[in-house]
Amino acid sequence: MNQLLHYLYNCNKKKIWIIYTGFITISLILLFNFMGSSKHMTPIKQNIILVLFILLFCITVFSIGLIAVSSFRRMLKNSMIRYTAVPAKKNLYANLLFFTLMFILLSLIGLGFVHFFSMNIYEKNTNGEIQRAMHHLYNYGIFHHFFSIFLWIIDLTSLLVSIYFIIAVIKLFNVNSLLSKVLFIFFFLLFGGIQIFTTTLLEKIDRSVFYTKNVGFIDNNGFFEISFYISESSSISYVCFNLLLIYLLIFITSYIIDKKLEV
Repeated sequence: MNQLLHYLYNCNKKKIWIIYTGFITISLILLFNFMGSSKHMTPIKQNIILVLFILLFCITVFSIGLIAVSSFRRMLKNSMIRYTAVPAKKNLYANLLFFTLMFILLSLIGLGFVHFFSMNIYEKNTNGEIQRAMHHLYNYGIFHHFFSIFLWIIDLTSLLVSIYFIIAVIKLFNVNSLLSKVLFIFFFLLFGGIQIFTTTLLEKIDRSVFYTKNVGFIDNNGFFEISFYISESSSISYVCFNLLLIYLLIFITSYIIDKKLEV
């Protein structure tokens, strides 16, 4: 596993350094502008800076995802060194672990910037929904932030494994580039629709089955009360479903690679 992680880093280190250096540099510029001009800057301009920071974080996460998908595609094309003694499942685990660590590091850096942004407006008159939301984040404990990162990791890992699975399935058809893109969009929308339907079904079950007093970070419906995780219907059953889905997709995808594609 260490050799695979080390190899993934060597293959992508230039892109990784560009991504993290760019994110930290631009975030520092936004933070210094926000802090240095907070007394005379209009609330609209402050909100614009916060929106730019959020967009920057999302773009950086998307860039990490693109690198992960690119690494997987190179593995299927056999242009990335493949250790013949290592099964595809281990390669997939190494790939997911590597890019999960990248996301965790990015999240911790982003969380530090969020802390400094929120400190600057804490106990001040906040104007606009974005500043009030940032002010609200400051009141959450560090455990809520870490648990939010954990839930985001599960969602992003589930999305990444789903993409791996779809790419491997399309590879079985051996079609041209244009048709493979059409099939990818079709399968991605189909797979996304199935997941949304299952999540909605779990949400209805949780609302009707679970009824507890508000304890810690779980509300009366059994849903998690967390900081910057956008889903309001995340529950224990939702997490278990995603973890099971990740395991099943890794198993099926590795089987396709080893037995059908014979990469």
